[in-house]
Amino acid sequence: MDTVVLACTHFPLLADELAAGAPRPLRWIDSGAAIARRVAALLDGAAASANADAPPRHRAVFTARAAAVEKLRPALSLRGLDEIEFMEA
Repeated sequence: MDTVVLACTHFPLLADELAAGAPRPLRWIDSGAAIARRVAALLDGAAASANADAPPRHRAVFTARAAAVEKLRPALSLRGLDEIEFMEA
């Protein structure tokens, strides 16, 4: 292996630590900007199809159900995220 793709928007924040732990020099590809562009495109599409008269929805979306999510509910609520959804396959 000679290349690692940092395939999430937050992975570049860990790039230095990941490189320090690598057994040899590797090429690191930061895909965060591409992922952010895709998310923006999805959000633009959702905004275009949303009802203009409806109040905005502020929600936290998780990729899986986990007990830890309920523990986060009070902190999320303090930030206006009272609605929690799960992405289920």
